[in-house]
Amino acid sequence: MKKRTLALILSALMALTAIVIVPVGAYTNGEWEFTVQGDTATITRYIGSATEVTIPSTVVRTDGEYIYTYRVTAIGERIGYYSTSSFTSVTIPDSVTTIGGYAFAGSASLTSVTIPDGVITIGDYAFLSCTSLTSVVIPDSVTKLGVLNYNVFAGCTSLESVTIGNGVRIIKIGTFSGCTALTDITIGNGVREIESGSFDNTAYCNDESNWEDGVLYVGNYLIKAKTDIEGSYSVKPGTICIAG
Repeated sequence: MKKRTLALILSALMALTAIVIVPVGAYTNGEWEFTVQGDTATITRYIGSATEVTIPSTVVRTDGEYIYTYRVTAIGERIGYYSTSSFTSVTIPDSVTTIGGYAFAGSASLTSVTIPDGVITIGDYAFLSCTSLTSVVIPDSVTKLGVLNYNVFAGCTSLESVTIGNGVRIIKIGTFSGCTALTDITIGNGVREIESGSFDNTAYCNDESNWEDGVLYVGNYLIKAKTDIEGSYSVKPGTICIAG
């Protein structure tokens, strides 16, 4: 399973580095580039030099004598890769509802990210291999942790603590796989499905003292069972979900 996890992470990173085209048709407001749809904007690139950044909640473009203001509702795909600075800290505004796929994937210097209550979707591989990220709080507003695929936080090897809010219903395959420092896990009470391998090769999973009778729990969630269990096993009273 460890080899499979590594292969998935490497293939995702290869996909990240294979495309280097800067988004076409972007406007610029200060140090941020963005695209627009209706009266909303998607941030696509940072062109400044700061490493600690706060994404704006609104951006402005001018067209002759006209000034247009847009509410920032999304962070585009691969913003970390396209940008001219290596982020160490990112604060996302309350206006954002979507963090795109691969948004910060491979941002090795990123130690801190603030995800506000208001974000609904965190895209596939959004924080893949952010190897300096130490903790993450996923707010209750998030209902989609990954869209089509998985590995949203896979390979974040410094990640020690994660809190999953009450809005998440499914923890997808490999979401936290390869987070080898992860020991502190809180799963919100909204989760009803945990796909296989979600926490594979984490410090919590690898610590035998966390296992009991061949099964591994996080709170009321049975997240993994050993393949060599013999006979029957009665789950604990109050168990909410058994990983697939």
